[in-house]
Amino acid sequence: MQSDSAVVPDVKCGSTPCGVEEVLDMQRILNDYNIIRGKVPTQDEFWDVVAITTADEEQCKAYRKQVAWKLKRKELPVVSFHVFADPPGPKIGNGGSTFHALKQLYRLYGANETSRKRVLLIHAGGQSKRLPSATVIGKIFTALPLGDPMFHMLDVKLAIYMPFIRKMRPGVFLTCADDIEVYTLDSDADWSFTNLGFTALAHPATLEFGTKHGVYVLPTDKLDFETATFVSDCLEVLQKPTKSLMEQKGAVCCRKNGEKFTYTDSAFYFDADVSKELLEFADRQGSVSCEIDAYGDFLQALGHRATPNYINNTVNVSDVNSNLIETRMKVYDLLNGTPLHLVVLNYSRFYHLGSMEEYLFHMCQDDQFSRSMGFKRFVFSKIQSRNLLPDSSRETENEGSGIEKRAGYHQQCAYEPPDNASIQGCIMHSLLTESSLIQPSSVVEYSHFDFPIQIDGRCIISHCTYAQADGAQLPSEHSLHVYPGTFLHTVPVNVDGQSWYATVMFHVEDDLKASANTLKEAEGLKYFGQKLSDVIDRYKGIDIVRDGHRAERRFERAFEVTTPKYSLWAAKLFPLLKSRSQSFQVALDCLQTVLKQRDFAPIPCMYVSMADVAELRDLDLMLDERNELHEKLKAIV
Repeated sequence: MQSDSAVVPDVKCGSTPCGVEEVLDMQRILNDYNIIRGKVPTQDEFWDVVAITTADEEQCKAYRKQVAWKLKRKELPVVSFHVFADPPGPKIGNGGSTFHALKQLYRLYGANETSRKRVLLIHAGGQSKRLPSATVIGKIFTALPLGDPMFHMLDVKLAIYMPFIRKMRPGVFLTCADDIEVYTLDSDADWSFTNLGFTALAHPATLEFGTKHGVYVLPTDKLDFETATFVSDCLEVLQKPTKSLMEQKGAVCCRKNGEKFTYTDSAFYFDADVSKELLEFADRQGSVSCEIDAYGDFLQALGHRATPNYINNTVNVSDVNSNLIETRMKVYDLLNGTPLHLVVLNYSRFYHLGSMEEYLFHMCQDDQFSRSMGFKRFVFSKIQSRNLLPDSSRETENEGSGIEKRAGYHQQCAYEPPDNASIQGCIMHSLLTESSLIQPSSVVEYSHFDFPIQIDGRCIISHCTYAQADGAQLPSEHSLHVYPGTFLHTVPVNVDGQSWYATVMFHVEDDLKASANTLKEAEGLKYFGQKLSDVIDRYKGIDIVRDGHRAERRFERAFEVTTPKYSLWAAKLFPLLKSRSQSFQVALDCLQTVLKQRDFAPIPCMYVSMADVAELRDLDLMLDERNELHEKLKAIV
């Protein structure tokens, strides 16, 4: 069984601890953004255009709908927002997405107009396998516990780069959707984004962190460890180098106290002339048919000492095809010699929220990050108080359980919890019931519970419902109990024109990307710390027909016959049911089956995998349900 103690992610550390200046800087930036939400900003106050890329048309539709809702609710500044889906076909990476987005912008605005705009380009596609609650809606709409109205990752991305705009020429500022940079900025220093070519943000980080990210090699005569912000040119860009390679290339810096560190990447800018060169290249090349990385393939071609030696290294490429090497070489030839400058943020940190463990840690346990961002523990949520039915219908559970049980609940009023309340997790956009018990290290988002629920530590509960209006019955003893380290996420799906619900369930330490080439190897995949084959063989309801014939073992029936790789992502573990509340209740029953290693005989139904859920997702219904909860929370006094 996985550990239920906190796991501290590898966080990029700045040269100084979180101080008053950093907290004030970040909260001032976020407040400046909050002021212009719902308004038309001035020219140097905000981006002229915001472009967001998605993996496919379905995700694109969902993003556009959410952007439209946020604009309607006056949650976004009033500027031009565009969402572009990657073209169908092979995976093209965020570099390919950049080419495609530029084509779309030039098509919409023309060459002259585009060259005069400052564009924020956010790459937000992908399946988000390590944080499945972002798979359906998209990582850029991950909820964050701050702001009124509540912020999503999109809001933070729009906000945190605002101080750069007034020192930026027209061009494109490129970033990804699952990270946040926290920094102190020396606004009076001689830094800007007005140099020709590329200008990238650089952050101090441990050498270990550098082995997993892009690393910049700076000239030694340009190093300044004391100034908050300075500009340097760049000798070379390394991608996920070893520590010995960093030493060899001169990427390792040393402070007076002997501490070694390096400078690593995050977001970067390129000017209008580079945009034009990239667009012309894309036109000559035609549609991109291989995976090009904006960091690995654009930036590694830059710097005074850049060489094409990296071209044949495909370790970090997920989908290698016959066009890859040739296309990477063409990109190198196009960009090599283009200037690269760095805006070095010495007092900065980089936070990645791309996995379940990272998300939990940063939302619930990272006090330094929370102080800098001004995170709250209870955002756009309410707790329902109740009137009891007559005493004859009242039951109370054993003392010390933390949960009271009643024969019926009637909403009397709603309130926010005091600091010493039993509801202590990070609660966002949710409606809960008093007498619930939620541990401080858990996250609840977009959920509605009309009965008390006990949520143990390090859990993520997303878009889950157990409500009387949805057919929920008075729970039996301890039935609404989520055990430590559990991830639960209810998703509406559409099967042959009918709506169903699947509540996907994982442990927060499960590796959803781990795969096996054969069914025999797949038996050893770990699910809640147990062999996947043992768990599935205790499920008595899984039944998939292949070509009119039933497979002999339940474990075989948990995967499609055409599955190229066996993984937790592809395992059909989750029953489809007709209501959200029933789906959630059955998921809790399944959780008992897994944790207590006992057989489970649910009602006959179809089972789906997380891969199926991503494909069959009913995005419109899911967004409508979130909007319905939004209106309900607004209406509660």
